[in-house]
Formats: sequence, structure tokens, C-alpha cells
Amino acid sequence: MKPVCYLFDEPSNGLDEKTKERLLQYLTGNAKTYLIVSHDRDFIEKTTDKVYLLEKGSIYS
Repeated sequence: MKPVCYLFDEPSNGLDEKTKERLLQYLTGNAKTYLIVSHDRDFIEKTTDKVYLLEKGSIYS
């Protein structure tokens, strides 16, 4: 069974720039569904179509 959605928790933490760029290329080059939890706003902006912010127990689009 192939996954329908991939979940990434802080995928850019601890990566050097070259590895981070390769991950960005992989994620943006595939038509798959990803849920990315991250504090890295630059990474989020480059890899996602929609952003939700979780703040004080509420979710904002």
C-alpha cells in the first residue's frame, strides 16, 4: 500500500544548505500531498501551497 500523504516534522532541522536544497527540489518536484510541521518559514513558503498557523489552541489559514 502506497502512502497517500507524507508527514514531515521539522524536515530542515540540522541539514546543511546543499542537503536542504536537495530536499526542497524533491518536495517541489513531486505532485504528492505533504503535511509539513516546521518553524522554518522560508522552507514552508518554498514547499507549500497552503499554510495553517496553530496558535494558542486555534488554527488559522
